[in-house]
Order: sequence, then structure tokens, then C-alpha cells
Amino acid sequence: MKLHLPNDSGVTPVENRFIDLYMPSANGEFVKLYLYLLRCAYSGRDLSVSSIADFFDHTEKDVRRALAYWEKLSLLQLQYDEDGNITDLYFSTEASSSVSGTVSAAGPLTLSVPDDAPSQATS
Repeated sequence: MKLHLPNDSGVTPVENRFIDLYMPSANGEFVKLYLYLLRCAYSGRDLSVSSIADFFDHTEKDVRRALAYWEKLSLLQLQYDEDGNITDLYFSTEASSSVSGTVSAAGPLTLSVPDDAPSQATS
């Protein structure tokens, strides 16, 4: 299920905790990917591992490596099918502004904002 914000103000909230604790020691490419995932979650955009790789001009292996890095830090939780493909991605509620959603590696990745996520201010 894809959830949409009623008024997309064009803002992607990022917790200060992520900026202060995780960003300084992370690879810059991994940070860009994490921020892109957040942006896509808040905009209700469909993705695939392949489309993320294309967007950043990286390999799918690079994308999976970045996802595994954030999972190791418990900022993302990845679920896999029996063939080892990523089927779901959940953002941690501790460091990602309570965003959760699902990501399908074989088909479209659906990242979504839950009903209880903080609303975005409009200008």
C-alpha cells in the first residue's frame, strides 16, 4: 500500500540524530542513497534496486552494499525472498522520522509514510 501526504511541501524531514550520529562516519555515497530513500518515501515514489543504481550511476551491488551498511547500523531493516532478493525495506523509527515502507527489489520499490508520521508544514 502506498500512502501519500495531503500537501507535499517539497520537504524531506531528516532527524538531527541521523545528521549528528550517523552521517559523519558514513561513506558519502551511502548518505546520498539513504537521503534519496527518505525523499522517495515522503513522495510516495516507486523504485527498484536497478532504478536507484541508475539514478546514482552505481552498480546494483553498490546499492545493496549501502543498504546493508544502514541495516548493520539498524537504520534500515531489509527482508529477502528465498532467492536472496530484497523484498521489503523498513526504516527504523529511531533515526528516520518514523518513516516505514516496503521495497521490492524484483519489482517496484514502494516506500511510504505511515499515518502517524509527522506532517509537513506548507509555505
